[in-house]
Amino acid sequence: MLAIVKKNGQLGEIVKFAFTILAASKKADTYHTSGKGQFSHYVRSEVGKAVDAKAFEYFGIRYKVCNDSPRGGKLGEYVLIDDKAKEKIELLLKAFE
Repeated sequence: MLAIVKKNGQLGEIVKFAFTILAASKKADTYHTSGKGQFSHYVRSEVGKAVDAKAFEYFGIRYKVCNDSPRGGKLGEYVLIDDKAKEKIELLLKAFE
């Protein structure tokens, strides 16, 4: 299980990284590939792990999971937030410094 907030009151590392990515761009992919050729595979990104752990719901951040691939594949999935959610994430990151 992914720690959203640690026992010492700090923000979990993966959640903090995911929030930092979204605060910078407002859109982030939930999967990426690793490997080459027949050894390639899908890897869940930190943003995807934060969505799975329900970190956004925990802090009351509104988000939308969308897909921009033509046939709805995994690599087209991304998380999108609006300006209000971006401001809330920035406040959270300052509060947990």
